Amino acid sequence: MSDECKGAFFSLTQAEYAAGNFKPKVSESVTTASIRVGAGVNNVAGVKLPVFEEVPCGDASDNGGSLGLVGGYVGERASRSITRRGNQ
Repeated sequence: MSDECKGAFFSLTQAEYAAGNFKPKVSESVTTASIRVGAGVNNVAGVKLPVFEEVPCGDASDNGGSLGLVGGYVGERASRSITRRGNQ
């Protein structure tokens, strides 16, 4: 877990170095959640284990498009097709 935390913190540091402080822009642009998580407890042999499940919340109006956070796969697919055509 500590290795994952170190990696997440380093990724955040790299993103802030590249894009500056983007936290206020993200906080102000989010109006509704696109994914919600329900939490519960499952009792297995007297041990309480946390259980998480995705809860449908409808269609979010903006899934990060205004921040440039969507559409990565489309661009990747287009670049691969261009590369394939160039190699033929």
